[in-house]
Amino acid sequence: MSNIIVIPEDIRDVLAIAAGRNEAGQEVNFEQMITANTAMVGWLTGSVDANFYFDVLAETGINPFEYLQPVFDIVRS
Repeated sequence: MSNIIVIPEDIRDVLAIAAGRNEAGQEVNFEQMITANTAMVGWLTGSVDANFYFDVLAETGINPFEYLQPVFDIVRS
């Protein structure tokens, strides 16, 4: 097994949310997808804080801690 981690040039590719079913089995519609991805860009650029971004994820039915944990694990290693 290789210890090399390939990270996309644009971190938004890792955090982007698509319309469809989320991990809780709830439907994420197009409007929710746009809202969540806009909040993600705001969080990454510093125009919104983590609380706002996490609230948007939660409103979409996504547990922000479970959703972001794999990214945090990669960063910490």
